[in-house]
Amino acid sequence: MRKWLLLLTAIVGSIVITMSFDAPLQQIFSLSQGNLLEFSSVNCDSLSTSEIDASCLSLAELPEILLEGQTYTLSVIDPKGNSVKEGCKFSVNAPNIASIDPNGQIKALSAGNAIITIEHVSGYIEIIDLTVEPKTPVLVDDIKITLLDTRKTVTQGDRFTISVKVTPKEFSNKVTFFSSDATIASIDSEGMIKALMPGKVTIKAQVEGSSASFVLEVLKKNELIKLQSLEIVSASTTMEIATAQQLTVKKSPADANETIEFISSDSSILAVSSSGKITAKAVGSATVTVRNSSNSVTSSVTIRVVNTLEIERLIKEVFRLTNKERVNAGLPALTYSDTLQKGAMIRAEEIIQSFSHTRPDGSKFYTVFNGAYPYRMIGENLAAGFTSASSVVEGWMNSEGHRANILKDGYTQIGIGVKKDKDGRIYWVQIFGDPK
Repeated sequence: MRKWLLLLTAIVGSIVITMSFDAPLQQIFSLSQGNLLEFSSVNCDSLSTSEIDASCLSLAELPEILLEGQTYTLSVIDPKGNSVKEGCKFSVNAPNIASIDPNGQIKALSAGNAIITIEHVSGYIEIIDLTVEPKTPVLVDDIKITLLDTRKTVTQGDRFTISVKVTPKEFSNKVTFFSSDATIASIDSEGMIKALMPGKVTIKAQVEGSSASFVLEVLKKNELIKLQSLEIVSASTTMEIATAQQLTVKKSPADANETIEFISSDSSILAVSSSGKITAKAVGSATVTVRNSSNSVTSSVTIRVVNTLEIERLIKEVFRLTNKERVNAGLPALTYSDTLQKGAMIRAEEIIQSFSHTRPDGSKFYTVFNGAYPYRMIGENLAAGFTSASSVVEGWMNSEGHRANILKDGYTQIGIGVKKDKDGRIYWVQIFGDPK
């Protein structure tokens, strides 16, 4: 048997290991390779920052190019992405091109190339070839400045902040503000204005020779700014019962402080709060008006309150199919009556409790109007359990008494009520009438 000698050097404390084996070379090589890996592997997670091995460190991503004046901070990181601050040393070969401080912050000074070296006590070294390019020149005429959130008038004691839009954006942090009379209104470096005394003042923002300005009038405290016009600019003209919406009103001038109020023509249909929030209370139509205290400046919107859209669709379809039967019979179509409909909706609620032409209190169905609908003749059809407008109208037409009401020549108006109970069962009401 031949005796082989294998010399292995592992970079672990610079130890030279010599092993002697009486085995074939292939077996010796496999065993030696395993031993080498065992001796050279490093557990990066188990070492403290001061003990960390060079193989565990890397450099965070760095931009290839910096413009003159730009800064960037280098970061040496461990396998978990944590920045390693201790033990790092930074240097640059061309301090006229770029500088670097002990924390690794690079500042690009002038156009050219520089070599930056990062060293860590563990032996980790990284060399960066940095290119610094000249800043793109910008002419004064290319700089645009716009003032936002300005006002024309304010009252003594008011404070507000204007904002500035600058193009190119790199000049945004160079804006300075000025007041033509700081005793009337002052402005700080953040653009906050304080209204101090009555009078007019020019507020200006400036950057690199370009400027923008506006004139601000400071009014005496409690001075009235009268309205010239009011306009309701956001309102849905159809609402479902129990829903709400907020009216949006445009005032002119925008800073007018004259008191405004909201009025509903029928608060039982539409209730409106002092801030213009509308709540739909009952089916019908009402007009909401916004006005000043003298009622010399107004704006109005008429809003129709309907049942849920599904109920509204069913009501419209019953109305259409009923008139279709009358026209087919050679009779004039009925017109829709809001008064009859209000009564029919009440009756639809009532027949859920007591399915009868007699109301739950024992009175006749037509007392639901309480004298609000003087009539020459009046009639009522009821139904429950039908799931569609077509099926309920067909059911009424197949019943002699109900058919007689639908095709009665003396009726000229109709109101329809539809209501679901808690189980989803639908109750249907037709009230026919001919008003005096």
